[in-house]
Amino acid sequence: MPTKKKDLDKALKRGINTNHLLHYIKVKNNRAKINEQMKHIKNTAYNRRALNRTLKFLPQHSVNRYPPVAFVIFENNGRGSSPIIVDLAATLEWDFESFLAHEYHHWYRNRELKFNKSNIEPDDSSILEALNMLEAEGIADMVDKRDWFTKSSNSISTYARQFINDVVRTPYIIHSMDKILSEINREPGKKGSLGRQFRRLLPQKGHTTGYFMASLILKKFSRDNLVQCVGNPFRFIKLYNKASKLSGGKYPGFSKQALNIINYLESKYKK
Repeated sequence: MPTKKKDLDKALKRGINTNHLLHYIKVKNNRAKINEQMKHIKNTAYNRRALNRTLKFLPQHSVNRYPPVAFVIFENNGRGSSPIIVDLAATLEWDFESFLAHEYHHWYRNRELKFNKSNIEPDDSSILEALNMLEAEGIADMVDKRDWFTKSSNSISTYARQFINDVVRTPYIIHSMDKILSEINREPGKKGSLGRQFRRLLPQKGHTTGYFMASLILKKFSRDNLVQCVGNPFRFIKLYNKASKLSGGKYPGFSKQALNIINYLESKYKK
């Protein structure tokens, strides 16, 4: 609103809602481009191309429907909900097909869950949430992020560079994860508080740690073996652990004490 120009300048100067305000200013200044992008998306076979990429990392070889996608203006982001929600203006800057393929993977994967989410006890919820994120994001990131690691740093986004840096830190994260799970095994009464600590350990909501683990499974076994983990975080963790043993100590694994907790949760919640 032109009459709010002073309020806008004041808010930007104070850093209030800066990301959203700058995004809305960009929307205001690029109405014509956004309208053209809407037409482009309608007339481009993004669905089919994204699905072809996604299916490579799903147990099914074909599907009978596409996930619903809603385009709105809200922030420079997207949401892997149902429907998948995408900011139309943001697609001007993203690799939109890659984003769509990643979110499609989540949509189909969530219909393949191998554990029951409806009756998780409070003390188990944080650990299960973390394990679920590792598997869900780790395998979905195989769909859209692998080529980041083969490109020059000058040709990828700032986020991609940060992603790669966090993947490099993963051995430290896995050592810390193992330490917490082993402590839970020794002191089950602390499961709730330690579980929350476990979840907070994961950078980027499990993306980079999960990517590291999925990459090693792919390297030491096969894509089919990785696909068999879709929707099953327990299998994912244990297969990664087998892969780490095959690496001869190059990649950190989980101790027997930590795996006791994984096995306990699997026996309790796996369908």
